[in-house]
Amino acid sequence: MINHFLHSAEQAAVVQSNQGIINITFKNKETALHTILLRIISNFVQKKPTLVIMPETEDKNQLSHLLQQASLSLAALNIISEQIASEEDFQLIRQKIAQQQSFNIRIDETAGFLYHETEQEILSFYSETYLEELWEGASWRQILDSYIGLHAEKNINILHTELDLSCFEFTSRELNLIRTSISDALFVYQRDFEMIESFEKSKNIHAKIHSIEQVEKITFDLFTFNEIAQELRDQYYSCFHQLEKTFHRDAEIWASGTLKNIDLLIYKIEKFTAEYRESSYGFFAPLNEKRKEMEAEKSQLLENYNQILVELSAKNILPENVIIKIPSDALPHLLNFKQIVTTWKKNIHKQHASFIKAANRLNTDDYQLNGLEAELKTLIENINKSEIFDNKLELNTLSFKKQLEYISNLVFEIELMMVRIEKNLPYYQWLCLQDEMDEKSKKVIGILRRFDPSDWLTLFESWYHFEVLMCRINFGLQINRKKFEEAESLYEKSQRALVENAIIHLSKRHDTKLAELKSSNPDLFQTIAKKKKCKHPVAWKFILARNASFFSDMFPIIMSDNDHLEDLPQGVFSDIIYFDPKGNNLEIMQSFKHIISFYSSERSLSNADLILSREQNEMTKSLSDVPTTERLRLVRYLADEMLQFGNIPAIFHLRHACIISFCSDLINDEVNHFLYDFGIKKLHIETSASETITGTMLDHDRSVYILIENYLIDPMKQKNQFLWQRNVIKRLENAGCNVLDIDTRELLETKGKRLMSIIDEIKGNHIPKTDHKNQLILELN
Repeated sequence: MINHFLHSAEQAAVVQSNQGIINITFKNKETALHTILLRIISNFVQKKPTLVIMPETEDKNQLSHLLQQASLSLAALNIISEQIASEEDFQLIRQKIAQQQSFNIRIDETAGFLYHETEQEILSFYSETYLEELWEGASWRQILDSYIGLHAEKNINILHTELDLSCFEFTSRELNLIRTSISDALFVYQRDFEMIESFEKSKNIHAKIHSIEQVEKITFDLFTFNEIAQELRDQYYSCFHQLEKTFHRDAEIWASGTLKNIDLLIYKIEKFTAEYRESSYGFFAPLNEKRKEMEAEKSQLLENYNQILVELSAKNILPENVIIKIPSDALPHLLNFKQIVTTWKKNIHKQHASFIKAANRLNTDDYQLNGLEAELKTLIENINKSEIFDNKLELNTLSFKKQLEYISNLVFEIELMMVRIEKNLPYYQWLCLQDEMDEKSKKVIGILRRFDPSDWLTLFESWYHFEVLMCRINFGLQINRKKFEEAESLYEKSQRALVENAIIHLSKRHDTKLAELKSSNPDLFQTIAKKKKCKHPVAWKFILARNASFFSDMFPIIMSDNDHLEDLPQGVFSDIIYFDPKGNNLEIMQSFKHIISFYSSERSLSNADLILSREQNEMTKSLSDVPTTERLRLVRYLADEMLQFGNIPAIFHLRHACIISFCSDLINDEVNHFLYDFGIKKLHIETSASETITGTMLDHDRSVYILIENYLIDPMKQKNQFLWQRNVIKRLENAGCNVLDIDTRELLETKGKRLMSIIDEIKGNHIPKTDHKNQLILELN
């Protein structure tokens, strides 16, 4: 397990259950003990005492070790019911009470807040990717598969750059309308229409070389210049998109970070103000140490506030520079700043145009602009030397956008020269159809006319899907391994802070409880507080039953070897937890709100309410390290771990590997397609997915590849269990499985090419199987 506070869905059902009587069966003792620990922690932070009955000393020792690792040993007391309380027992109690009273640790009070923020950030990413419907029930992730399936080309950057995106709605209805217009246009359109329309422009060819003898040379030169210009144009468009994306990403990251800093500062100021208001320092307050601490914290808060002012000023979005002297005065301003930054963040896309309009090689920190301008100038010089054009070409602008337009138009003009032809009747039919089109279709087709008509529909649909995906991508959300490590660390810190706060609360009640004990049982008080020898030896079951309130308040976690506590008063302990008991004392059942019993699966229990089905909880062994006799048990365990989230994978066999894919159908189809020559076979799950996975992983000669999306086995339905999923993935990696993650953002950015690196990793150094007869036999089997 990652840490002692993390639980699976099965364990959560036990920890969160409110049933009065719960019977639980378990396959693995470590899993059961960990579940008991989680229930104890939950009770402890809610100030609910727990009595744990464990007949076996070894089990108690294991649970005691877990309590110590979870920083709960100070709150726990281990007794043997029938044994007489010894001086050593009382000395241990005195030591624990003294340690509780001296417990002084700096609690990370912001860990819970920061974990909540990180958790919401991660969950928002998965909701936006897999759950939110964009059109006709399709999510962002499903639209991505449609986009990849269109085998998108880089030319979508041209439509992205030159179309005014603000006039599009990006809905399924709009997509279908424009698609219909393009289909109608393709029925009439001929490529030579472009030459007819630009007949006059085509006269730009220089007269002195406009002869039959020079046609071949002119054609060759134009073809050469066209290839160079197209490549350079594509580089301009790609650079344009990169500048825009970098600007958008940096702005979103800055805004998200600033909003988080503002929220954190508001939280700290509110906490500081509340603490300052409740504190009293007396006549000599200025000399008080606490006062010095408060002044130091105040200075830090003011410094943080001024830092936010500086950042807002740097972005030119600060309405006025508000200076404060008291942290509490900053709250209304911070709320105003939050609104300003939120509004600024929402309007980032409106700033693109002005940024791009002003961008050039002198004011933009991008070395590509220098290289592109130099290549463009070289191309212009070579075209002028060829004397193909009647007029000399000139580049007289520093603006990157204007240079982009220049090279785009240059490509267009060169291509028109290469397809010169006279006007004809179909051209007029084309003009008539254009007049009947809506403005959006005209704009789209106007750009598509630069490309081969056979690519129009695919290019348009690719671009349209791309824009839908880009409109819904949040550059401020960076989900990666580091983000999960951060979430895991914050989660553990937040849980430990809850435990430590509960221990501090426990220590504050000592004087009151000892005073009550002095009144109710002077002898026991003298023994514990004054270290006087006990007058009459007494068994622990009588001491606990007669002083249950005192011990449950001082030690809210008590472990006993049996439940022979007939005189135990009602309502003192919230839970009694039995671990594999031989029998229960029915006389004391009414004393507890919850009675939770854990039974080994080896015992036949007919009325089990919950089942802990995990077979083992220790660190997973590697598949390569276990002998054949143990491999079956290990692969069964790994199969159950993978399947606990309910996502049934696609399973493939290769000669050298097996593939277990938790990815989409399109990705699975691509895997099957690109590995066809390697003898791939997709297995059909007829009865049990667990049995199929177990069977496919048993072969020692096959490497195991597990494909997941966005770092999780099930990022859609079980996203709330993201830390536990990461825990399972670590176990798979520790077992020697090759876990390959497919980042959907990378799929979008690379237009699906990221998948090929995954395929190449699975291929390794193996030679493809080209014997199609044997492949057919393999598939039929």
